Amino acid sequence: MLIFIHVAKPQASRSEPNVFAVKKLVSRDQSTFEQEVEVLRRVSRRPHPHLINLLATYKYDDQYHLLFPWAPANLFIFWRNNNPQHDETGSTARWLVEQCRGLASALATIHRYQRTSTDSILNAPGLASKLLDTPEARLARTQSRETKGKGKGKHPEVLHCRHGDIKPENILWFPSPSGKSGGNNGVLKISDFGVAEFNVHESVPRSEGMPASLLYKAPEVYLDADISTKYDVWGLGCIFLEFLAWFFGGWEYFNDFLNKRMAPDKVVGRTFDSRKFRSGMFFVIGTNPATGAREAWVKDSVRQFIHELHSHQRCTEFVNDFLDLIEHNMLVVEVVEVKGEPSRAHSAKVETRLEWIQHGERRSSGYFTSQAPWTSRWPWDRDRQRHSGLPGQH
Repeated sequence: MLIFIHVAKPQASRSEPNVFAVKKLVSRDQSTFEQEVEVLRRVSRRPHPHLINLLATYKYDDQYHLLFPWAPANLFIFWRNNNPQHDETGSTARWLVEQCRGLASALATIHRYQRTSTDSILNAPGLASKLLDTPEARLARTQSRETKGKGKGKHPEVLHCRHGDIKPENILWFPSPSGKSGGNNGVLKISDFGVAEFNVHESVPRSEGMPASLLYKAPEVYLDADISTKYDVWGLGCIFLEFLAWFFGGWEYFNDFLNKRMAPDKVVGRTFDSRKFRSGMFFVIGTNPATGAREAWVKDSVRQFIHELHSHQRCTEFVNDFLDLIEHNMLVVEVVEVKGEPSRAHSAKVETRLEWIQHGERRSSGYFTSQAPWTSRWPWDRDRQRHSGLPGQH
């Protein structure tokens, strides 16, 4: 829903109307409303350029409403309506990595939310009892009440907020602050905190019927595993790979990648329900005949698409490094490191590596523009070369 608000201002500055977006909550439950509002207020209190800000709330006709800045499009619509613009300067590639780094930074901000002992988030109406009904949480609430209002000595404390529904539709596109709305300019911001959760622990037991978009669900939803903030990193990795599909071939190539994921996966030594996972998801769940255990693995079509981009004639060092980050640190089934095997990275680590990629031209003058497809090297040579420079790969 859009609303127009007239604000008195000098005639010279009346270039655009004051337009805002209104989210009307489907649920009329007050605790559900308070939960989302409390999370949004915490996010808005410390503004981040890639997180949506809550402007106001109100209740009308017995329904709750949230007021936000209006965005012309979400990321899905942006991909559909815009073609990537490639030039000799690599401007689109630079914009892409800048925005992706910003999204990772935004998640890192909420995944480790710094608070003080007088912060009221653990005492928000309905939120504490609904999300943090554990001995540790009850102790934290008691300590918060005991220290509240004592003035000096506010002790910093970390809370963990999992967004829980990272998908292109929940990433909004805003025109760049300079006012340029054409081409590939703009700022991406994470929105919709309707299922977000704050907790004193990074990992929590999986909830039955956990709401999430099918295509961007992480494997742990179907496994007997806890849910952590790394759940969001999987979804962001899916989006990053789709972003690169758009970068190489626009909306047509984006849909081509989706169709490839719809094809049956090749299974060796495993059994799985092909009908259930014949969708645009990035993984499948199966049973290991030797152990009888349920397992998850990244779809062959996803791995093949990554190789396809590595081998594309327009592939650059930037693309190679970005794909390595996605494949080896984000689209990783293992959330906890086991026996030295790689595990999914935290959002802060993803942001650090994207910063390294963003400044790649300091190491190579043609980092964003010079062709560097994989076709010239053997797989074991390129793996050794690619992983030798990316920070944190050792």
